[in-house]
Amino acid sequence: MTKFKVGQKVRCVINTGGEAAGSSWELGRVFTITKIDENKSCPNATAYYDFYDRLVFEDHLEAVAKTIEDVDYPDIIEVRGGKHKVLARINDLVFMSYEYDFNSSFSSYTISELKENGYKIVQEEVEEDQDVEDAIKLLEEKGKLKDGKILEA
Repeated sequence: MTKFKVGQKVRCVINTGGEAAGSSWELGRVFTITKIDENKSCPNATAYYDFYDRLVFEDHLEAVAKTIEDVDYPDIIEVRGGKHKVLARINDLVFMSYEYDFNSSFSSYTISELKENGYKIVQEEVEEDQDVEDAIKLLEEKGKLKDGKILEA
């Protein structure tokens, strides 16, 4: 499983120099991942590529916090306590949902308008995580799972 995903912003934190992966990256350089090549036989050998198809390995990178300038589908943005889902982004134009109705289109704003109005990116709780936790709890209560191990098939 890869540590980062396509579209995520990352920063180069290790530059080995020479011909090694990461040599075309200056320390501290930030880029958006456009492609991933996962090498499952070698740990930390997953290669991440930028727009120019330059690669760097996973252990040479760290995640960079997104800002409103980076907003894209399916981010959740908030202003004055009201949350909206980003439904799409085309260049500088962001299409968003109604407040708390993430499936209905509401309006569109430019990145500048979002910044002027004080929108911020927020984390949304993922419902699937709660479903998994509930399923694990139920299996433990029924005696079919203990310490993460299945007791009967």
